[in-house]
Amino acid sequence: MNPRKLGFGKIALGVVLLATCGGGESGETGGTGGITSMRSGGSGAMPMVSGKGGAAPAGSGGEGGVSGAAGAPAAAISGSCDPKFLAPFCENAGGQKLRIVGFDDKRYAATPTLAEVRKFALDAVNAIRARTCLPALTADDCLDKIGTTANEAVKTLGIHGYFKANCMNSAYGFGKSCECNWTQENYGAASGGSRTWKDGIIVPLCGMMEEPKGQGHRGNIESSEWKRMGSGVTWTSSGAGWCHEFGR
Repeated sequence: MNPRKLGFGKIALGVVLLATCGGGESGETGGTGGITSMRSGGSGAMPMVSGKGGAAPAGSGGEGGVSGAAGAPAAAISGSCDPKFLAPFCENAGGQKLRIVGFDDKRYAATPTLAEVRKFALDAVNAIRARTCLPALTADDCLDKIGTTANEAVKTLGIHGYFKANCMNSAYGFGKSCECNWTQENYGAASGGSRTWKDGIIVPLCGMMEEPKGQGHRGNIESSEWKRMGSGVTWTSSGAGWCHEFGR
């Protein structure tokens, strides 16, 4: 299932690669959104503009989702997992909506705090990781702060601009000696139509999982190297734009 073929707004898939940092985009009209990741090597593409969001006060995280203790597999969605599982991770939820199979997004507040949005994002990523028996990532305050700065910097530096300036370059060993053991970044955004802030997170994640296993955004989401994740996010009632920061 490909969100680009289901009319899911301007959902563009691609990877910004270090060698060329090339540009380009693809997608369809109707709503806005995009996803990119930053990985070293190769050549390729792709800036995209996020849906605009609003700030929210920090607060305690909500309950729900699929998550687990560090070093142990995330809770299996249906009581089992398969390391060789390839697809599908998502299913059509009607209209411009997708859902991660087995992930109960109804357990999260319609009007969330920043902490609840971050918890939702982490639980969604861990629900995907659970399908292939990968350990759950843990929340990290330092990576949250980096994500907030990186997401805000998209306005001035472009997508991955902060990451390239502060981690993915020779001064930092191309992601090997960055602050907080920060190593990789995924960016995504979706908004418009009948979407909610949850769709602004879920729709790009589902698009990322359409990529080949081990590559691009999916490679970051399914990596066994990363142990922690932080998020920087802006959102409204009809979408979200975010940076997911991964660390060892």
